[in-house]
Amino acid sequence: MHRAPSGRSLWLAPLLGGLGVTLGVVGMLAAARRDNGDSGVIVLIFLLMALNASLSALLVAEQRGWRSAATRAERLEKQLATREQALSEAGMSDSLTGLRNRLAFYEILEHDFERAQRSGQPLTCLLIDLDYFRRVNDRYGHHFGDVILIAFAKMLTGTLRGSDVVCRFGGDEFMLLLPEANVDQSTIVAERIRHLLKREVFSDGIAATAVTASYGLASAPAPGVTRPGVLIERAEAALAVAKRGGRDRYAIDPASMAPRESPAENAERSLLPLIKRGESEDHTDA
Repeated sequence: MHRAPSGRSLWLAPLLGGLGVTLGVVGMLAAARRDNGDSGVIVLIFLLMALNASLSALLVAEQRGWRSAATRAERLEKQLATREQALSEAGMSDSLTGLRNRLAFYEILEHDFERAQRSGQPLTCLLIDLDYFRRVNDRYGHHFGDVILIAFAKMLTGTLRGSDVVCRFGGDEFMLLLPEANVDQSTIVAERIRHLLKREVFSDGIAATAVTASYGLASAPAPGVTRPGVLIERAEAALAVAKRGGRDRYAIDPASMAPRESPAENAERSLLPLIKRGESEDHTDA
């Protein structure tokens, strides 16, 4: 506050914005006399006050605009993140059946294969191909074929364990990944699915038909199965054998049926050269 000799007081105070930022200074003139000498000063002070208030209002509006723009930017970022996640999930799933697609299966297989290699636990791929499915599409139309694919996908997901993975591998092919399941256990799964499918009659309310499928199994660890791609190739080869054999049956990769050594047998085999060498040294000493 400044008090002039004439008795007038000039009050100056900071004007704060919404974010605590000083936007300007508010001036107030008190006890003003109306003589001609001071009228110009009074007018100038009030003009400055009006200008200051206008600038302050503009700055406040600008700050609100900044906050609004920041809020909109944050909202857009969340929307983009949601859409990116949806696109990512869509890129990993089959649009018709809702199952994982081939790309998603490859990623899961690579991870599970490495884990099985470390733990020594079995891992089996079961490849399923619906028999003569092209004839179904040609006779009843692709819409009816889609009805069968969707229903069969639900049948598979309802049959498997929570740890098992099922994907639509191709047009009428489905791939199952069975962790910690050896060939014998996976064969039981294939037979269960085969019998369920044979008893099922698919219908869209107009047409109805039954279908069968062929099954190819390959398991790891097995001789020569050193990477995930080899396991898939073995399952595809076994599926081809099942088709050549008349379809509506399963076939197993021969290497997957090779007897596996127990840990004790493996240890004994690794010690055998040492035992033989010791026996040889004993004979030399004699």
